[in-house]
Amino acid sequence: MNIALFGRSLKPEGYASFQKFIELSIEKNVQLNIFSVLAESIKEAGLQLPPRTKTFSKKYDFSKVDFAFSIGGDGTFLRTARMVGDSQTPIVGINTGRLGFLADIPETEIHTVLQSICDQNYTIEDRSMLKVRESINEECSYALNDVALLRRDTSSLIIIHVYIDGALLNSFWADGLILATPTGSTAYSLSAGGPIVVPGTNNFIITPIAPHSLTVRPIIIPDRAKLEVEVESRSSTYMLSIDSRSKATEVTNTLEIEKAEYPVKVFQLNSFSYYETLRNKLLWGKDIRTSNR
Repeated sequence: MNIALFGRSLKPEGYASFQKFIELSIEKNVQLNIFSVLAESIKEAGLQLPPRTKTFSKKYDFSKVDFAFSIGGDGTFLRTARMVGDSQTPIVGINTGRLGFLADIPETEIHTVLQSICDQNYTIEDRSMLKVRESINEECSYALNDVALLRRDTSSLIIIHVYIDGALLNSFWADGLILATPTGSTAYSLSAGGPIVVPGTNNFIITPIAPHSLTVRPIIIPDRAKLEVEVESRSSTYMLSIDSRSKATEVTNTLEIEKAEYPVKVFQLNSFSYYETLRNKLLWGKDIRTSNR
């Protein structure tokens, strides 16, 4: 079995578990392929990697491995998803960050994850992605979480015209607009007042950011829809963010957005519960008023 590990560093509280992970990988004859920056961090922590361990840079063929371990936070998970691309290699999210909706397995459990893989005691969940085509260069990009259009260089609102399957949905006067997948519904869209949508449902969410009209609300649409998005602004540019990769682009840049032709495959332990993750991460049902007293 081949496993790739991508990330930048471990935290001290995860050293003991990672040592067990290394020992188990040797016992099970697992070939480890580790991102060079992470490999250096592991060595600096005083952990000895197996002799057959290989390292790689950002350009790597993930189709050669059986699982891709993302070691970090949700941002690292998104970068891993971009690197994995259409190889369909399942991603294992090991959380060394903070919130961790995507990377939801504690780093202290990395050795138990490997044991579960060896025991075939896990599930693989398909997560839909957005495909974005820009008219200005015909470039295509992919987003697991969301695509956001934001005003730039001006305090004035921008106008965002959204067409669904050729029909005008609305012209949004707002600071910006977010189009999110169910996976991304707990990210930027949530902070802008969008709904939580359970992964696996066949929907996308359109969430305006600080709209001028109070009657404008987020809307859920079927993910079979094809969208065309145009922007008007007093500025000649607006900010385009695709899974937090931001760039300034011309207002003449029309976007065509639809469901990507392939999903991201996410590893889940059989004990995983999305609803439990929601409760824990969002502190539902917790009384924290006296926690600091």
